[in-house]
Amino acid sequence: MKRTTPQTGAHLRVVIPLVVGSAVAVALAVPLALTHYVAPAAPPNQSDVPSSQSDYPALADIRTVSSFPSTLADQVEWADVIVDATVVQVLPDRVNTYVPEPGSAEEQINQKIGNTAPIIITLGAVQFTTNDVLKGTVSSPFTMTISDLAKGCVPDWQPGDRMLLFLTADTDGTFYSVSLQDAYWYVAKDQKIYPAVVTDKLKEYSGKGLGPFKSEINQIKNALKKK
Repeated sequence: MKRTTPQTGAHLRVVIPLVVGSAVAVALAVPLALTHYVAPAAPPNQSDVPSSQSDYPALADIRTVSSFPSTLADQVEWADVIVDATVVQVLPDRVNTYVPEPGSAEEQINQKIGNTAPIIITLGAVQFTTNDVLKGTVSSPFTMTISDLAKGCVPDWQPGDRMLLFLTADTDGTFYSVSLQDAYWYVAKDQKIYPAVVTDKLKEYSGKGLGPFKSEINQIKNALKKK
């Protein structure tokens, strides 16, 4: 195939041999005008789209208990661990049987009301890797346990989701959120923070940069030390 340069304004001549059965046809000359090739536009990069609070659907209400909305200062004060973490996997539920201690006030109350059956508790669990620890100590990976009361009313975690968590540490090393819902914070791909529950006490932080948000947490933490 012979190609002339674009400057000549000539045509391309493409010689195409055609084979039909065992016979060879004569070459077919096809004149093609030279044109400038324009590549199709690349699809928009989703990571370039600014994040917003609407990217994170509101959580279902917990109807079995009453809770009071917390402030960011409350969460910092209550937490044994504050951690920037990424979801590894959602683990299978654990079913525990709870029996009150013999002779305890709880056992005596249950006997008075005729409640002698063991209490069955179903706990959820999510495994995370640690990106940054702002308070306390936590290994990587670690597992956060989901209260029986909050199951079905927490974020729909997926592997790779990044969260900022405020956790309490039980004596057996189990981690729970300090609040049933409003102590979960999403970290968007553009490094902005969004509360899982947009209460009047937390909405001012929606869309705040991750760096400034962590700085505010550290300021609250330092102020609490001076009390």
